[in-house]
Amino acid sequence: VPLNALQPMLDPGVQPRWLPGWVAVSAAYAAVRRYASASAPLLASPGHGAVFWATKALGEWLALDLDGQVGWAQASALSLAEPAGEGAVTHATLHQGTLQLWQGTTPLAALRVNAPTALAPGEQRILRRLPGGPLAGRLGVPWQVITDQGLTLHGAYWHHQWGGSLAEPRVELSVIGAQMVFGLLSPGQRLIMG
Repeated sequence: VPLNALQPMLDPGVQPRWLPGWVAVSAAYAAVRRYASASAPLLASPGHGAVFWATKALGEWLALDLDGQVGWAQASALSLAEPAGEGAVTHATLHQGTLQLWQGTTPLAALRVNAPTALAPGEQRILRRLPGGPLAGRLGVPWQVITDQGLTLHGAYWHHQWGGSLAEPRVELSVIGAQMVFGLLSPGQRLIMG
């Protein structure tokens, strides 16, 4: 090929302004592949509501952080992940499979949850929040709220059964409920068990 027949190529490094950023699976599931191709080997298939850190785009594909490994998913199966609600909550209570959010003495919401069987009565403080990440052997566990005593409240995209018990120090909520709790509870707020 003669040199004067070559055309300059577009810069593939142009990225959307919101990247890097958090994305949620908005389809029934997202096929996360080893590289940006529909024929690439499948790495994971997280369900609706899973949340991942997206690092870059390549055409219609987004690179996702899978706990240190990169996977690629089609952007059409994902949307920007944004918490619902704003910190109007003064504290939360967890009792007999129900998480209640309070503003002073007024209950704002009550959510059925799966909670640890051996949860001692007392008070914990919200330490930090993480929109998504690995937890309990799963990728993209959404809307994690972690207390100062190691209890993690999070969304569960892999089932829809509430009111049960767990052996681990975790509280499972519906993805929509966890998204709301994430937006309403801030670091320093109280979680009262009883």
